[in-house]
Amino acid sequence: MRFSLITILFISSFTWSTAQSSMIINDKVSISANFDLDFVLNAHLDKNEHYDFEEGYRIQIANSSNRDEVYSKKTEVYTKFTAFKAYIVYDQPYYKLRIGDFKTKMEARKYLDEIISVFPTAFLVKDEIKVK
Repeated sequence: MRFSLITILFISSFTWSTAQSSMIINDKVSISANFDLDFVLNAHLDKNEHYDFEEGYRIQIANSSNRDEVYSKKTEVYTKFTAFKAYIVYDQPYYKLRIGDFKTKMEARKYLDEIISVFPTAFLVKDEIKVK
């Protein structure tokens, strides 16, 4: 009876315990955890590889409650700025026309002056951008 109780306790403690995992980053930094670090890091990298959006910037051209007006500006954008993709965002009751997929504010600023020469009310906005 005592032997079977000890055996059951030993087996249950073995199955409930988690393996200690550690990773050495450099001579000053090492990470220890009670879960599989490689698995977690690889899952995170895999998720990011398949993620199509990230935080970035776009240039907003128009903001109007008149849908037709915003769509006509979109046509104008495509005729004058063929390098940029245009997006219409509906934020009730306004339609917003935004262009570009800029990862940084500096990258967006490079094109802002050129766009302002055609669309004087254009400005930078933080937005989710397409990365693929």
